[in-house]
Amino acid sequence: MSRLRLGEAIIMPLVFVHGVNVRKDASYEVNQAARDALFRQYALSAICAKPSHSAIENPYWGQYGADPAWHFASLPDSKYQTFGQSDTIYDQILSETAWDVQVSAPDRVLLSIANVSLERAVNCLWCAAACTDTGKPVSLALAQLSAKALLYAQEHQNPSWLAGLTDDSQFVETLLTVLESWQSASGGIEAFGLSTLWDHMKTSAQELAQRAAGLLVNPSARVVRPWVNYKLIIFLGDVFVYLRDRDAAGGGKIVNEVVTAFRRAEQAKNTDDPKLVIVGHSMGGNIAYDILSHFAPDIRVNLFLTVGSQVAMFEELKLFKASSPTIAAPSTVPPLQNVDRWINVLDLNDVLAYSTGKIFAQSSDTTFDNHVPVWASHTTYFSSPLFHRRLQRRLLENDTQ
Repeated sequence: MSRLRLGEAIIMPLVFVHGVNVRKDASYEVNQAARDALFRQYALSAICAKPSHSAIENPYWGQYGADPAWHFASLPDSKYQTFGQSDTIYDQILSETAWDVQVSAPDRVLLSIANVSLERAVNCLWCAAACTDTGKPVSLALAQLSAKALLYAQEHQNPSWLAGLTDDSQFVETLLTVLESWQSASGGIEAFGLSTLWDHMKTSAQELAQRAAGLLVNPSARVVRPWVNYKLIIFLGDVFVYLRDRDAAGGGKIVNEVVTAFRRAEQAKNTDDPKLVIVGHSMGGNIAYDILSHFAPDIRVNLFLTVGSQVAMFEELKLFKASSPTIAAPSTVPPLQNVDRWINVLDLNDVLAYSTGKIFAQSSDTTFDNHVPVWASHTTYFSSPLFHRRLQRRLLENDTQ
């Protein structure tokens, strides 16, 4: 088989297949735009010459997922339905990035994190900014600036200017000012204007402050919320629905939705854009593998990334259409003939991420520590600039292979 040379001067289409528990709520498009921008800034910039020109497909199959007929009446107490409904994405970000930080006041959350780790504070602020909708198209500028911010935080782990700040608003303004003068701003930032980013990121800091009261009592208290059962119903429900739906004629609605996106990405290839990248998160990795191994084995994939996925567990239980009961330890599953390279990415704290290296002859495992607690490790991969930077470095490390 031919192999993807990561240093080639090419651009390429990318398809991202989401996992379970994804629905088109108010934050869906904002999160998608932020994720696309981070892919372009980090992973795609490591493997192609013109990431800004790469086509990105985001097939949405959540509309075919679980829809409880009794609206969660199976949960043992009504509080499970209502608890947490007022929570926002900012509660989640705080529980993921500030879970072990002592916060003295709601408007000092970022400062408190920065005094522990400036890199973590940058990651927290950028995660919040990516989820903030101020009506401005800031995703690309945020992604570009995140690279500079993370590099600055790495080289200046305890800058002297932190000591003179009193609240998060000052932290945001000072950080952006320092970044502007630290080195020349990238083209995207200059074109967009730092003043607009200031307003956007200050709004994000204000949103964090409004949700930070719980951290003043117990930073980790919110993670034992009873609505975990609510999430679990949708998680398991989406898996069961997929397994049932794929037996329908033609592979079912979910398979057809994703295959259609794969075909569009194939059609987007040309002499300047000749290769295809497919990324599957969690259940999205299982769906993508099912398609590439059974439903559409003619689709040529140059780089297959599974992230926080259960592909190995599904194969151990022989749940794929292409699974053969005759293949078991100590043998390994033969390589997919339509995939050049397969990298499986997992955070070792992620209890829903499984290693593929000992089961699939083709796959290589890459582990990351996203510096988030166990309960957050599965959901934070693609919203975190830190993760995207580590993925970029992993791809660059393979440049000589």
